[in-house]
Amino acid sequence: MMQAAHVTAPGTVRVDSVADPELAADYAIVRPELISICGSDLLAVYGQPADAYPLKPGQSGHEVIGVVEAVEYRGKTVFPFEPGERVLAIPSPHVGMAERFAIGLDGLVRVPEGVPAERLAVAQPLGTVISGCNKLRDVAGATVAVVGQGGIGLLFDRMLRRMGAGTVIGLDLVEARRAAGLRFGADHVIDAAGDDVPAAVAEAAGGVEPHIVIDAAGEPASVNLAVELVRPFGQLLLFGVPKQPVFEFSYLTWFRKRPHTQSSSIRDGTGSALYELALNLIARGDVDVDGLISHRLPLARVADAYELARTCGDGALKVAVDFREGGEGGA
Repeated sequence: MMQAAHVTAPGTVRVDSVADPELAADYAIVRPELISICGSDLLAVYGQPADAYPLKPGQSGHEVIGVVEAVEYRGKTVFPFEPGERVLAIPSPHVGMAERFAIGLDGLVRVPEGVPAERLAVAQPLGTVISGCNKLRDVAGATVAVVGQGGIGLLFDRMLRRMGAGTVIGLDLVEARRAAGLRFGADHVIDAAGDDVPAAVAEAAGGVEPHIVIDAAGEPASVNLAVELVRPFGQLLLFGVPKQPVFEFSYLTWFRKRPHTQSSSIRDGTGSALYELALNLIARGDVDVDGLISHRLPLARVADAYELARTCGDGALKVAVDFREGGEGGA
């Protein structure tokens, strides 16, 4: 038997003893070291219809740094992973929040040696951010507003700097996250709940509306703010995982501005390559992610970890569940 998170109702999380995972052909058993929490995990824990619960044991966690405990190959001449190897694991479905889990070999990426788990775990969200950045055009010299300065928004700040954006403006409700935005590459940060936010953004941008606006929060208010901020015929990237499946949308504003609008997902067959790129950028120090994981809690406190990630309490940027001995504290 092993311990696993078990979500039995919306926002109700306990740790249960469940059966060990079974090893199948072309699967591996992975033992996590560290799992960072994503917005899609919060949607699973808090935002599903009542009849979707209970979730499967181990759901929801998918940004996993761990070690291969066992692997079984069948009909293969190349064996890419061996027991004892450290990997980035992206289980689908997201059943990684357990002491061990089974995963298909296509969900594993070998990680560079000698890099702390707190940095490596950020490779999965960084890969998705790179995928989002690939959808943008004419970033060099552009004014870009990033609505939401949590883990995803901060990674966008970093990547936009690398892409040569002229001005990066971060917006968030939480002061600690706005301060982090300045550390991660934003030129200006603005309180998203302040008076006349569009005017404040325009002032920070030198009197112009942003060429590009990225929603990195997924809240109804953040999506509508992004629509309000983008300039006519600009670019609007809706990246944040929606916190509500249906909500009121400023359709007339969007209709009149006619921005080029996209959502973003890494489910396009290029995920593994982008994760490898993200791992290498982190390992070389080309993308500095130190401090992005701000809080670590053990599996026994996984309910507190989800709640901290949901509420952004205690200045949380990105929260992780630490499976290592004594795994609690800051990054």
